[in-house]
Amino acid sequence: MLVRVVDGRLQKGERFKMMASGAAYEANNLGVFTPAQQSTSSRAPPCAMP
Repeated sequence: MLVRVVDGRLQKGERFKMMASGAAYEANNLGVFTPAQQSTSSRAPPCAMP
């Protein structure tokens, strides 16, 4: 499942809940959506540039 982190932080192994369906999932794999696969241990939205 692909999710977009808009606000906050998601770490590997954490559980998260989809607000629309109420279904709960565990973040087994995290990465950056690019042409090449990039694995990470946590995801947070990028900082806003002034």
